[in-house]
Amino acid sequence: MRKVYLLILFFVFAAHGLGVSNGITWDDRYLLPKAENASFANAFLDRSAGSTSEENSYYRPLRTLLFKIVLSLPGPAVSYLHFLSIIMHFLVAVILFRICLAMTGSRGVSLICGLLFSVHPLNTEAVAGISNIKEILSTMFVLLAVYNIWKVARGDNNYGKTSFLICIYTLAGLLSKETAFVIPLFALLIVFVYRNNWRKTLVYAAAPVLIITACYSFLIFALVPGPEKGEYILYSLPITLYTTCSAFIKYFQLVMFPLELSIRHDILWVTDFLNWEVISVTIVLLALTGLTIHLMIKKDSRAVPLLFFLIALAPLSNVIPIRGHIMSERYFYMPLAGLLLSIACFLPKANYEKKYLLTLVIPLILLFSLRTALRTLEWKDDRTLFESAVKVAPDSLVVRWNLLEVYRANNERDKARTQYQEMLRINREVTISYIDYAKKLESDGNILMAERIWTKAEYVAAGQPELVTYVRSERGKQGTSGRNRQ
Repeated sequence: MRKVYLLILFFVFAAHGLGVSNGITWDDRYLLPKAENASFANAFLDRSAGSTSEENSYYRPLRTLLFKIVLSLPGPAVSYLHFLSIIMHFLVAVILFRICLAMTGSRGVSLICGLLFSVHPLNTEAVAGISNIKEILSTMFVLLAVYNIWKVARGDNNYGKTSFLICIYTLAGLLSKETAFVIPLFALLIVFVYRNNWRKTLVYAAAPVLIITACYSFLIFALVPGPEKGEYILYSLPITLYTTCSAFIKYFQLVMFPLELSIRHDILWVTDFLNWEVISVTIVLLALTGLTIHLMIKKDSRAVPLLFFLIALAPLSNVIPIRGHIMSERYFYMPLAGLLLSIACFLPKANYEKKYLLTLVIPLILLFSLRTALRTLEWKDDRTLFESAVKVAPDSLVVRWNLLEVYRANNERDKARTQYQEMLRINREVTISYIDYAKKLESDGNILMAERIWTKAEYVAAGQPELVTYVRSERGKQGTSGRNRQ
């Protein structure tokens, strides 16, 4: 087993090790000073310590404490923080290997699962961005909780100790990132898979998890609430879900072909269900859900990894109003672990497995390692990060704005001016998109929603007087035509 761990460690550093010499980027500039100045009490009671601005509200005390500890050490703190992320990623890969081994009984398949997760380029953002260690922490504790819940459901004899560990892992996961809410969902649904042992699963796994989750919810919503700024795309849950389907397509494209990696991706609004991306994602998710339910009814243990994977996708669904952006590569860190685990559990256990499977997978692991190493170099600083991002997401205002700030700081006026002109272009295109949608709503008779979109269009156009005038003139035309129709 030691050789397996060393092999995983080797590939983790082969893929991500160059990141130790990287600097700080983007959110790190805001979060690291806050963590350094935060007290132990503030880490748990002041939600602004885990947020990049006063408008955001993120409760991430475990990350804040880790940062504070590392920043207090003598020496190159930034390198220490990058090293910490790499080591934590290694631990997650080892945990995934151990869980896969327990579920499949195949060391070869489990090693492949752990190695692919270790070096997959899609995970680079979670590892290379210092502030993104929250994804790694949350996934690590979620995997540990899920594994121990599975042990209880299968009839682990040491119920008391396992139940205690479940509580610790659940609490630590929630204190890392709110996506650990997948734990109580998993704990409740696994009862149906191993329903012969449902009483003990409820008592020693589901009940403790629900109590911990309830206490955490009371803490963040009642004791230390923060500003909630989320909203649906175009104020519509269906449109948000349709657009999320487009993001899901992008996620799976990057899983299969991780070439165009970026801190942002241009995801266009999808306003109609009759869209190939919406239909295809819906069919795939329904098929996976149907397969999972079928396996649960049959008491087939392969339902467990599929169940975890589907639940891990829930935070990406944007059912809860969006407070950040529609997609980010780091969001898929946990689902990727569930996806690889699911695939591993469905692989055949034939004798030819090692000879042919390893022959196919080893080149892939080497290619992924190289791609991840190259992507890690793009995280060296803000310039390299956003100059690479603008090639993939040329219509992202966030990318253009950050590039503008980089060029301003370096007195590169021509480049800064170019980014500013691009921002004006993007802003105009977004405003026109709002105008077109408002007109469509009015033609459909949805006047109240149209008014909200017109107001949003004016808000987006603010700062460009000519654009604001144009929005108001178009709004006036629509108002007049609407009265004429009436």
